[in-house]
Amino acid sequence: MLAPVFRSIVFAAFALASISDKPTQPICEEPVFADGGRTAVVTCTADRVVPPSTCEFRLTANSLPLLKNYRQHKAADQDSVIYPGYSRAQCTLRMPLTGNRAGDYQFQVEFTSRDSLKSEPTLTSKISLRATELYNSQDNDHIFQNPNSGDLGIDVHVTGSPAPTRVTLWVRHGESLASVPVSSRDFQWTFERTVGTDAGVLQLSVNVGGEPGSTSAYKLQAENGVVSGSKFAYEFTVKRGKHVLLI
Repeated sequence: MLAPVFRSIVFAAFALASISDKPTQPICEEPVFADGGRTAVVTCTADRVVPPSTCEFRLTANSLPLLKNYRQHKAADQDSVIYPGYSRAQCTLRMPLTGNRAGDYQFQVEFTSRDSLKSEPTLTSKISLRATELYNSQDNDHIFQNPNSGDLGIDVHVTGSPAPTRVTLWVRHGESLASVPVSSRDFQWTFERTVGTDAGVLQLSVNVGGEPGSTSAYKLQAENGVVSGSKFAYEFTVKRGKHVLLI
């Protein structure tokens, strides 16, 4: 029969070995936007894992609720370089953004080995979703007088996260009460993000051909899939001068 002191030493050694065999605390990369800004991607890695392993993403208490909950994922295991005989596991969360509300989302991540040992949890960086807002600081009146025939170029400043994924343009001609969508053949857009910010510039090119003396009112809308309580639009007017007949 083992003496009490020896039994204590054996138990302590066993407990220490169990603790040391736990997967390492996960390390998560900064979230990135993929699929044209429609998906947030977070990749986390843990070492000293007994395969096959799983990982779990749980929303923190301060996060907004998601349309879809993300729980257990199967991890991708490969041989560990640092811990011989163990594996290094990687899990990737792909969070569709469309339909989720503006706000901050953050996950707690935990890996579990085949032997049911769990890693210490870690927090991902926050995924901040902001609805798109449009404005133009250089054209407060939004009126373009007598533009040259052909395309009119406009730079519209944009804030929001992620970047716009859908841009629509509507026009109302003259005294008409109805606005109609502008065909994609008659306007094009590109967006350039300012590095390190949630702002950028949407460059718009519009075919503004029309009758002399006519007026057209345009409304530009940009969306990034984030749900907001209000719609943000940039409005501008094109006024064309009348031809003067010289006798």
